[in-house]
Amino acid sequence: MTHNNCGTLVRCLESIFNNTSAPYHLFLVDNASGDATPDLYRQLPPTATVVRNGTNRWWAGGINQGIRLAGDDFDRIFFLNDDIELPRRWLERLGGLLDANPDVGAIGPLNSNPNDWQCYDRVRTEMGVATLPAAPDVDRHDLAAMDALVSRNADPPGIGIRGMLAFFCVGLRREAVARVGLLDEAFVMGGDDDDYCRRLARAGFGLALALNTYVLHHGSQSINRLDEGTRAEFRRRNLARLAEKYPPSP
Repeated sequence: MTHNNCGTLVRCLESIFNNTSAPYHLFLVDNASGDATPDLYRQLPPTATVVRNGTNRWWAGGINQGIRLAGDDFDRIFFLNDDIELPRRWLERLGGLLDANPDVGAIGPLNSNPNDWQCYDRVRTEMGVATLPAAPDVDRHDLAAMDALVSRNADPPGIGIRGMLAFFCVGLRREAVARVGLLDEAFVMGGDDDDYCRRLARAGFGLALALNTYVLHHGSQSINRLDEGTRAEFRRRNLARLAEKYPPSP
């Protein structure tokens, strides 16, 4: 899904096309971009389907369109932000871990953004994953170097987690999506991933973090263009929706 992020989308698409060797189809949902983004679409290969919305349906609405377009033709569905860059064999690694762990409904990678709990260094220190070395000499924004680092030290290649995965890059088993359903479009610019992970857990699916896959996540490109008042209102609404759906136990 994309909205007025031409610069980051170019890098994202290049990483997909250059680093994905397994068969795939890309459904790119454009939420009414008014920048140069639509000019890119003339250059896309036949492995891509573009949907251009007349209005911004926000992230959850755009992802739901992609789910509907995919139908039942794919065993796995991946949600990707337009502000990420993917390493070589990312699809094989994440998909392989899903295939090897049938109880897992969704899996996500490590990333570069310190604001995300899936940030490499936060996982290493806060979760105490000893197989992730400190590696102070490796630039966290050097995708090739970080990919080589996690590839060497990924034992185990993934771990089960509690809580939630951030949906900047997440792979889901088609069976899980069929059972849990679409994202809740009442959430705008946040909260939808938290909600969906809770729904996956209620449906009996586990969550996993891939320790063998690292992506660059430039982060918050769209929401940072909104004024603080709008961001605060979205946060308030999202938290209210979560509280409505998951009231505290008496």
